[in-house]
Amino acid sequence: MTTSAQAAAGRGRLAGRVALVTGAAGRDIGKHTAIQLAAEGARVVLTDRSAFRLERMREAMTERYGPQPPAFELDLRDRDRVGEIVRAIEAEVGAIDILVNNAAITAFGDVVDTPMETWDELVQVDFTAPWMLVKAVAPGMKARGHGSIVNITSVAAYVGGWNEGLYGALKAALQSLTRDVAFELGKSGIRCNCVAPGIVDSKFIRDNWHLYEDKEADAAMGRFPTSEEVANTVAFLASDEASGITGTVINVSAGWYMTP
Repeated sequence: MTTSAQAAAGRGRLAGRVALVTGAAGRDIGKHTAIQLAAEGARVVLTDRSAFRLERMREAMTERYGPQPPAFELDLRDRDRVGEIVRAIEAEVGAIDILVNNAAITAFGDVVDTPMETWDELVQVDFTAPWMLVKAVAPGMKARGHGSIVNITSVAAYVGGWNEGLYGALKAALQSLTRDVAFELGKSGIRCNCVAPGIVDSKFIRDNWHLYEDKEADAAMGRFPTSEEVANTVAFLASDEASGITGTVINVSAGWYMTP
């Protein structure tokens, strides 16, 4: 473990906190969020539905930060597993101080043509599962009098016409749920906020650059944000530096979309 990583693990602004990140072993926002939280001292619990990706992420995190992070295979489509996994994490690692609801799926096509099975799957993963995770971690956070929940939403909650209307609708619903949770749990010392990325510079975007090239110039900064920039915002909201912020959506789109 490098000297800087050792310092972060001992003295970072998230030192001593346990952070659960869903979809933590992908290529982009989840991965960089897990890395950033660990860099700031948190003990990060990795969850993902792919055992292969989890193991690869664990190896990368171990090489960078030393102790192997706990990892739990979790498919958010399986309702019975959500509560079980949270209980297993708390038994093995300890109480969860930070929850990052990052994992999500989408489907392209017209809303009116969406098959019922696709509808059910998206609602479960993008909305019901985050709610279930909030329900699962809230009792422990309330007992300790503190906690931070960060839901990853999207500017798709505001912008229609992207051929993935159900995804946008669910992200809007998650933002509304965030405000309700913030209000209900705020007096217990628990904060709940959203980070809403725009089009994020990623391997997927670069692989499909012909679909996005003309949109980059529309951003106020003339570029798309990076996954690292999204992760930095998550880490800020998870920290005590954001102690007065709850029920809020922070838009990270490099000015491609500006929240009214």
